Amino acid sequence: MTWIQIISNLVIVFACCAMGIVMWISLRGLGSRVDNKLDFVTWYELNEDELYIKFAETGEDREMDFNCEAACDREYEMYLNQ
Repeated sequence: MTWIQIISNLVIVFACCAMGIVMWISLRGLGSRVDNKLDFVTWYELNEDELYIKFAETGEDREMDFNCEAACDREYEMYLNQ
């Protein structure tokens, strides 16, 4: 397998992951504000950069079993429980 094939396969994998996350976010955020809290999509859009920084700073994103969807869901639940 050539380097071009390897890189193109990695691009396809990352694109599929990104599409899955976008679909998951769109399904999660169908509601509106609950008790003056933001819905998931709005909250995620406002906090996306901070979430990825937090995951990188804590090393969570380098774990073999890291699940970005579950981590974002956990952070959103903590926001709702504030």
